[in-house]
Amino acid sequence: MITHTFYDENALVDFRYLVAVEPWDDDETDTPLYYVGVLLEVGHTPQRMSFPYPTSAQRDQAFARLIAAHQAWESFCHAPQVDAE
Repeated sequence: MITHTFYDENALVDFRYLVAVEPWDDDETDTPLYYVGVLLEVGHTPQRMSFPYPTSAQRDQAFARLIAAHQAWESFCHAPQVDAE
């Protein structure tokens, strides 16, 4: 079943409000953190959120899963409707 949410230990994102998503590194701290940032449209207002990950590999894996899940949701939303008889 395709759902409109993505979740893991660090994030819960509703695709219906997702506008943009990107990974980035925080180089300004002593202990580096790796983030997935999202821009959501909530009530016609942009809301920025970010989710930290302890390693770049975990962040990149979560980012890839998020993109794949979003693409699956988009395909599901635009697929022709099949009537069950």
